[in-house]
Amino acid sequence: AYQIFLLVTEDNDKFAGFTPGTPEFDKAISAWLNSFSEHVRSKGIDTEKIMFNTLDEPRNPQNYQTLGKWVTAMKKSGADFPIFSDPVCLEKENNMRYATDALKEVDILCPLMAYYLSYSKDIKDFFEKEKAAGKEMWFYMCTEPNREFDPSYFRLQPWQAFKYGATGSGFWSFSDTGKLPSNWNPYTNPTGNDYSLVYI
Repeated sequence: AYQIFLLVTEDNDKFAGFTPGTPEFDKAISAWLNSFSEHVRSKGIDTEKIMFNTLDEPRNPQNYQTLGKWVTAMKKSGADFPIFSDPVCLEKENNMRYATDALKEVDILCPLMAYYLSYSKDIKDFFEKEKAAGKEMWFYMCTEPNREFDPSYFRLQPWQAFKYGATGSGFWSFSDTGKLPSNWNPYTNPTGNDYSLVYI
């Protein structure tokens, strides 16, 4: 699949100058996505193979409210592109109050695995309910210098995915070796962070 990251932020949440949650915004999103859908199909690509990540790692009430307005407009367009979200900090700032609505039309939920394992039963039950309703769940890791945390960073995540019924697994990042041209000797890495899944 192709994933398109829209980089919506708290300070950059408008589309074509229109404010999320307004009829003008919804109309503009619909026109854009349906035009893009036609283009994708003209190239022989199934729209199910193109997913959108709107707002990366929503982490506070404002993020979740913004995400909800974008996702609602995208789904109302009828363009049939899957929507991906990697929600974090669900246990903080009363975020679940806003996240429940914001994520209800997201197709692929991808919590950070380290966070997910520490979530309360109520939050884990939310993900289970969404899976039961037909949504996909993935896991990802990105927060620690992974080679220092292996085997948990790379090797144990697929087992956690299996345990919780997740069907996708992602990492930051396949090619991020910090400032090293090669990561065969991570001790020389000035940043101390070598995230690459492979030895380059």
